[in-house]
Amino acid sequence: MSVTPDFLARVEEPLFVVDANGKEDAVHALRAQDPRLTAWRAVGACPRVELWVHTGADAP
Repeated sequence: MSVTPDFLARVEEPLFVVDANGKEDAVHALRAQDPRLTAWRAVGACPRVELWVHTGADAP
């Protein structure tokens, strides 16, 4: 899903749900609040950001 930064500016508590398979670097960058990451720049001003990560270890 894609949304604009203007839309995200109105969101108080964004929630990212990520399948970590192949996205380990992006997940690490988001957790580190890396300002080079587009996702972090988009939500950096939000008072709270949640990140849910699904990994292969989570599979039944």
